[in-house]
Amino acid sequence: MSLVALGREHAASRLPPPNFNFTTLVTKGLPGVPPPPPPAAATVPGADSALDALTKYIPVETVTLYVAAVSAQPALQSMVSWATAGLLYVIFGVLTPVILWLVAARAQRAAGLTPTLPLWRMFAATVAYFVWGLSVPGLIEGDAARVVAAFGAVLVSTLLSLVEGVLPKPQ
Repeated sequence: MSLVALGREHAASRLPPPNFNFTTLVTKGLPGVPPPPPPAAATVPGADSALDALTKYIPVETVTLYVAAVSAQPALQSMVSWATAGLLYVIFGVLTPVILWLVAARAQRAAGLTPTLPLWRMFAATVAYFVWGLSVPGLIEGDAARVVAAFGAVLVSTLLSLVEGVLPKPQ
């Protein structure tokens, strides 16, 4: 999922649900008034597909920029000697939460809300970047290391999606 999508999701999570009914809220607990009927179809929260769980927190924007920078790294290093693959990896890792915060703040302002920090999403996207970034050729060498990085990426993505399911919803 892109950082733009995560930012919009954070802004949307702070809005009241579209089917919120104040009448039901007021009449629900009054004596002599029957409770409203149950919803037609119940959904299981967090019942995302396996692919959604694996890709939800991958910060597409920073991973894409990182891949492009690693591809151009030999040319960059000929111009500036300090432009190593490791430094590029760290720079884009630091940019990940910053970009997500800017996107989320913009989406919240567009929705008429006061911007808040999407701390969990910033943390999860940064962890996902650092793990997925290891699977990009150029930073680590050897087939065994790449297999471990790819397995780690799948494992961490799955764990991040599971952890989100037990965290409280943003207010």
